[in-house]
Amino acid sequence: MQDDDSVEVFPGQVQYFFEHEVNLPGRKQTHRLAYVRWFLPAPARFHCHINNDIKSCNIEIWTDKFYDISRDCIIPVHNILSRFIPNSFNIGRTKYMAVIPIGRHFHM
Repeated sequence: MQDDDSVEVFPGQVQYFFEHEVNLPGRKQTHRLAYVRWFLPAPARFHCHINNDIKSCNIEIWTDKFYDISRDCIIPVHNILSRFIPNSFNIGRTKYMAVIPIGRHFHM
């Protein structure tokens, strides 16, 4: 979520899930977290479409490389939106990753 209330969605690869416990006065709180490596976006925006209808295809083009490890790699599991199917995608001589979202959301 951004400062202007817009939401950005990035594909990532969950490396592992873990729990973190915090002992507060009078109660113990457990947080379920995921360690995620986030894929880098493609340097240019590509649009896939069928019969000149840009809304007919929901494939996104990303690189198969990751952002550097940072605090953004640890997220609550409820912030995982859904799964996707990765596929190799070549544009000219450059290899990209086609991200094909699966319509179901991930619930824990």
